[in-house]
Amino acid sequence: MRPLRTVVVGAGQRSRELLTAARAVEGLEVVLAVDPSPQARERTAAEYPRLATAADLETVLADRTIEAALVLTPDDTHAPIGTALLEAGKHVMVDKPLATTIEGADALLAAADHAQRVLYPGHNMRFMPVVETLRQVVSQGLIGTPQAFWTRHFVGRGGDYFFRDWHCESARSGGLLVHKACHDLDAMCYVLDTQISAVQAVGTNAVYHRCVPRGAEDPAPAVVNDLTHWPPAELPDVSPRMDVEDLSMVNIVCDNGIMGSYAQCHFTPDYWRSYCVIGDAGRVENVGDDEGGHVMVWNKRRRGFDPEPDLRLPITDPDRETGRDHEGSDLRLLQDFVSAVCDGSQPRTSAVTARNVVAAGVMARRSLQGDGRLLKVPAPSAPAQTRTRRHTSMY
Repeated sequence: MRPLRTVVVGAGQRSRELLTAARAVEGLEVVLAVDPSPQARERTAAEYPRLATAADLETVLADRTIEAALVLTPDDTHAPIGTALLEAGKHVMVDKPLATTIEGADALLAAADHAQRVLYPGHNMRFMPVVETLRQVVSQGLIGTPQAFWTRHFVGRGGDYFFRDWHCESARSGGLLVHKACHDLDAMCYVLDTQISAVQAVGTNAVYHRCVPRGAEDPAPAVVNDLTHWPPAELPDVSPRMDVEDLSMVNIVCDNGIMGSYAQCHFTPDYWRSYCVIGDAGRVENVGDDEGGHVMVWNKRRRGFDPEPDLRLPITDPDRETGRDHEGSDLRLLQDFVSAVCDGSQPRTSAVTARNVVAAGVMARRSLQGDGRLLKVPAPSAPAQTRTRRHTSMY
């Protein structure tokens, strides 16, 4: 079968990561990059000389030789761009979050269902070794039946990455309980085979509101991971349009009775994710979340704290030698997308769950901005996506 002719929409940092991974994906042919910025197009053309560029989507929507799209644009554009592409008959991978609103996510599900095309959320954490190992421990029954989970996200680069540009504007990112939390909530839904049904939250902007903002008309600085930016309250050039929280805590109720919690902090000195799942016959927890870390299982009774678990599983990156981003998950994500489109295989990521975690983030933010009460996560207004049509020679 001939390669899947694909367009990249959005030529920013995420496109660089996925275009690099795409070179190693059999059956995927990226033919065009679309971005309204002349600078972004020039940079992309210089880095990927064989890739054509365009300023807008109009020619893509009308071009029946282009069969798929990777939507890698700012979050608030995911829903309208993804919907237009689906309606034009393209298979679409949308980077996380699926959308910034419940209505936008529902519109994407409805468009995919109507067009009978693959809507593939770019939740690459489902392919990360730490998440795969946690899921293996749970599915093998090594901790019994899961009853509770605790997730902590230490966002050590939060200031550099999320409080100097559009990410800290809730109208564009949906808030960081959508933009960032969707990763971890989707991962836990995957590990535990569940959906989130209700949330309750508290949160605040504890640190970055104290930073001196740049001028209202000054451009956002380049995204960096600058270890000299410390302490966080002295971060320069924060956005004057900041209106999101840098500290949030969410209590979670899941469909199958599992209860959990999620904490996100953007001013920690370290950067990693900590997952803990407790079953009725044991506990699993990771220390470190990439190469060199471990997933540890305690499933025998103890009198007190024991740093040595009953089972220690190293977190290993099968693609470490290739230098690919995100522990090789971007490569495996694109391979899974191509397989879902071309072979009709069941994708590892789930459009319904991706929509659900957006809705959970939206409702959690409503809870913390309100009186902190438990709020139900609404069910999709669109039907769950039906079996999608395979990539054929119809184009």
